[in-house]
Amino acid sequence: MATVDLPLPRRRPALAEHHRVPLLAVLPTLPLYVVWALFLATGGGDLAAQQAWARFAADHGASAYNLFWYGGMHTANYSLISPYLMAELGVRPVTVASGIAAAWLGAVLVVRSGVARPLGPAALLSLALWCNVASGRTTFALGVAFGLGACVALTGRRGPALAACCAALATMASPVAGLFLAVFGAARLAVRDGARAACLLVPPAVVVGATTLLFPFKGEQLMPLDRIWPPVLFALVLVAAGPREWRVARWAAAVYAAGIVLAYLIPSPSARTPSGSPNSPRPRCCGRPPAPRACAARGPWPSRSPSCCPQPGWRRRRRTTSRCRRRCPRGRPRPAVSSRS
Repeated sequence: MATVDLPLPRRRPALAEHHRVPLLAVLPTLPLYVVWALFLATGGGDLAAQQAWARFAADHGASAYNLFWYGGMHTANYSLISPYLMAELGVRPVTVASGIAAAWLGAVLVVRSGVARPLGPAALLSLALWCNVASGRTTFALGVAFGLGACVALTGRRGPALAACCAALATMASPVAGLFLAVFGAARLAVRDGARAACLLVPPAVVVGATTLLFPFKGEQLMPLDRIWPPVLFALVLVAAGPREWRVARWAAAVYAAGIVLAYLIPSPSARTPSGSPNSPRPRCCGRPPAPRACAARGPWPSRSPSCCPQPGWRRRRRTTSRCRRRCPRGRPRPAVSSRS
């Protein structure tokens, strides 16, 4: 009697099963996007600025400066992509598509982060991103979508090049989104993950440096004191109460808090947007709802599978143990198929 080890056919999960969490997180917010696009997008709030930039790009797309915006401002200092994309496709379609894409990518990132029960944080993140859309921040929503794409790309096997491209597009779409993406790059650098940190730090620095050098932009808009303590308090709570495995998230919160204090002490155009709305609380508005749910769940950061299993990206392989064989299907021995001669 001879035994022959035959590889078992690998069953591919269905599309709905593979993307279960993103589907369940995004689908409940789709009616909210419809309600916003049909009834709430009346041109008030920050949406008025988006419509003004779209109209300027449609009528004077070849013009170097937008002279009606704060006495004159080059389009590159606001966004290299958003005004022209909104002029071509419309403000509402770009806003809705950016919000849905960001919600989907955010849910994928939550799943890959290792949270044991990712549906709750992903759903809350999807709702928070819709609130950002409802406020009319189309340019920032587009930058957030590209920024989350960069973070998701870092979890894949071919992540560095794709992540660098998405980081550059995020900064070109919204310099504010690129600035917040650099916060996560600084957190990666703090945990000695230099390769991933470079993918998140270098592209925004190149884009902002090039636009600042070619089209200088000066000005001071101070931040009021009452805008400081809510985001700083949330960041410090995450640093103090976050799980120890969440080293990147805790370092990002610390860098975020330090950046807010510096933005208050050092007057600069980046402290507030040209429309007057503060920039610093934006990650707090998007990240505060899912953060408590994510902190309450168990799971290592940033990997969902057991630590002994091979991981995508740049993680090294570890020796398979008996505990891993029980938890991970990839570690289970293949059954022997007997054949009689």
